[in-house]
Formats: sequence, structure tokens, C-alpha cells
Amino acid sequence: MPDLKTKRIETAADMCQAIDIRKTVFVIGQDVAFDREIDGLDHICDHYLGLYDQKAVATGRIRYPDQETAKIERVAVLDECQGKGFGKKLMEFMIEDVKNRSASVIEIQLGAQSHALKFYEKLDFEAFGDEFMDAGIPHYMMKKKIR
Repeated sequence: MPDLKTKRIETAADMCQAIDIRKTVFVIGQDVAFDREIDGLDHICDHYLGLYDQKAVATGRIRYPDQETAKIERVAVLDECQGKGFGKKLMEFMIEDVKNRSASVIEIQLGAQSHALKFYEKLDFEAFGDEFMDAGIPHYMMKKKIR
């Protein structure tokens, strides 16, 4: 598997790269409205970047809706980099970061596009509730206990 360098975003330049990936994957690739994708919550989230050969190819963010819950959001891997394990490596890094940064978080949740359920199930997430539409795309809520 190619080597992906994962990190928490700490600079404006890195954040611009993450936004570019999200625009490419969600706005252009999945026809999500820009103002829905860039939803005004970025400033309260931790953001992550995956780099391959020094090029930003994957991103995601984590929001903490309460002290016991982390919510992984906006996970995106550029189309040409999918199927190489980059999404898995980024998710594993994000999950470990939650465990290391917040002893009070006991569960991680995410809203998975329905076609991606198996990807998240391999990371020990389980679906709950009914399928719902978000930005015109079918989703399921998923959760994983970490403590």
C-alpha cells in the first residue's frame, strides 16, 4: 500500500488544501451545493489531511457535539486515490486522535453515504436508525464505542 502521511491541520495553507479536496469530491463530484458543503462549522472542528507524495489527497474533520461524542464529518478522498487504503489510514488516524485528545469521549458517530457502509463497517462502525437524505444523497448514521 502506498504511504500516506496523515496530520491534523494547523495552517491556513493546509486548510485551503482540505477545502479544495472537499470541493472536488462533494461539490463537483457529487453536486452538493457549495454553501451546504462549507457549512459554517469548520471553525469549531479539528481538521485532518492525508498527503501522498506531498500532495493533499484526503481530508476529514471532527466535531464534538458534546463531551462524550465525537462526530467525524466531511471525509473525502480524491477519486484517483480511492481504493489505495488512504481513506482507511486517515480514519484510523482520526480515531486515534480522538482517543488521545479527549478521555471523556466514549463514542464516535458519523453520517455515512449509504454506498460507503461497508467501508465504515470494516472500521467497526455500526449503522443505526433509518436511512435519510442529506444533500440529496442517501445516508445512515453510524457509531463506534471507543471506551
